Amino acid sequence: MTINEANDELCRHRDAALTAYAVQMCDAGIDINGERFRSEMLAYATTLERWRHDALIRIGRRVGAIADERAGAKLQ
Repeated sequence: MTINEANDELCRHRDAALTAYAVQMCDAGIDINGERFRSEMLAYATTLERWRHDALIRIGRRVGAIADERAGAKLQ
């Protein structure tokens, strides 16, 4: 899996979580056009985007560490 593929997968999870949260709020009777809906969705989207960004950084570091290990490996 490439970094771009990992990012795509993280984005799919983020989008699915946002959709599920929106449905949950609508089921709870929160007005989709109201300020509460917008502010809660923005807060949750911000949290999820931070999660996606941090996860992508960790994946990049892991890939870098693996590449460094391979570069330093010597045949016996």
